[in-house]
Amino acid sequence: MFENGGTPEVWIGSADMMHRNLDRRIEALVKLGDPQHLTEIKELFDLAFNAGTSAWDLNPEGSWTRRTLGADGTQLLDFQETLIAVNRGSS
Repeated sequence: MFENGGTPEVWIGSADMMHRNLDRRIEALVKLGDPQHLTEIKELFDLAFNAGTSAWDLNPEGSWTRRTLGADGTQLLDFQETLIAVNRGSS
């Protein structure tokens, strides 16, 4: 997602757009324009970055810790399992 000077654009692609990924291979990018697609991708990002969704946290010393419980001890949402359930029509 790019703010693009107040006119947001959303692009999806096959890999990270990093210099090392472009040297010896082809990467494909597509700009999303359909309002339904833009809404769906925004909802996915909102869910993925929601405080109630399980995540990996980078610690100050450079190691990663999986966060699966909320501050109150409740189980956080598993993003991948949620996507699977939604796409199977069971959620």
